[in-house]
Amino acid sequence: MKAYIKFLFIALWLCSSFYCNGQVSYYRTDSLTKYNIKVYDESETSNALCCKVMLKDKVMQKFSPNEVIEYCTNNGKVYKAFDVNYHNKKQRFFLEKLAGNYLTIYYLRSPDRNQHYYLFKNDTTDLIIISNNTDSIKKVFYDYVNYCPEVNSDIEYLTPNKYRIKRLAENLNKCNSSHLTRIRWGIKTGIHLTSLNEPKSNNLFSITDKQLNWNTLLGVFTDIPIKGSNYSFAPEINYQCIGIYYQFEYYNYKHDLLYNASHLNIPLNFKYTFLTKRINPFIIIGPSLTVVNEKNGVVFKYVTNGNSVLIDIPAEQMTQSLLKGFNIGGGIIRDYRNKASWFVEFRLNFSNNLTRSTDYFSESQVSLNTGILF
Repeated sequence: MKAYIKFLFIALWLCSSFYCNGQVSYYRTDSLTKYNIKVYDESETSNALCCKVMLKDKVMQKFSPNEVIEYCTNNGKVYKAFDVNYHNKKQRFFLEKLAGNYLTIYYLRSPDRNQHYYLFKNDTTDLIIISNNTDSIKKVFYDYVNYCPEVNSDIEYLTPNKYRIKRLAENLNKCNSSHLTRIRWGIKTGIHLTSLNEPKSNNLFSITDKQLNWNTLLGVFTDIPIKGSNYSFAPEINYQCIGIYYQFEYYNYKHDLLYNASHLNIPLNFKYTFLTKRINPFIIIGPSLTVVNEKNGVVFKYVTNGNSVLIDIPAEQMTQSLLKGFNIGGGIIRDYRNKASWFVEFRLNFSNNLTRSTDYFSESQVSLNTGILF
């Protein structure tokens, strides 16, 4: 199985290394176009200044924007040479093509490390400079691309970010309903079914007849898109109240277990959202850390002595103060494009002792949550 997964990763890497926008990596001059060569993808500034290639005889060569008209790197980035106004004089750079069709957006990271955006309409031959501030970028899009009402509402959330501008330009060219991702935060509440799982060592807590108890959850979270894509980093802080009661026998003695605690659960999740028109499914997975506080747990042992019953307390600590684990789940978001979006999710959470102790309970939870994404 591991060998199969490794093969898939290698195959995907090879595909991404040699193909871009349906074409192999290449560079083009006034007189020729060379394909099937290695075209390096270096820093954004380096790519703007030169095209670096490895020829078939393994000789490395660099071309300036005066020598090469256009090139495509092994990673699929397309650059085209343009004369632009830089520090009040005309200078030639390779501009990265962020999106193209009717509306084409180019990007430049200049030698002074500043970012520049340019709009190129196919019915003209001029580059239109887009000032690098939120209002100017929005105005350009409103002025030039209002032909697609399906995605016009996303312009409101546009910021001077390379990946967000690229995504919006692609959506507008295709005139599709794929939403523009943005940083969001939210609140949620829910119920979770909690179970204390027996430890690996054989001790008092080796209870096989478990009972499951419903408890409550309240949380806050944020959703941070990764490079403007459907992938996002979604950390959370959840406050949980847990109350569990077991009756069991251990070495022929009856016991009662009472466990009341509050948890601060901190998942560091990664999320993928399938962005569609109205209903937007998502999957989420990540590691978690749980801080167990306000512990109030006790085990009562009942010993019969003639007509009397003696009560002993053989244990008061049932879990460690810190638990590590992971969670996985999925759900749906309704109307992602709205300023406030309702969602519902299903989540599985597994927590174990932070250290290698085998003497205490671990926890597992199934939760059903709902909330609002702002």
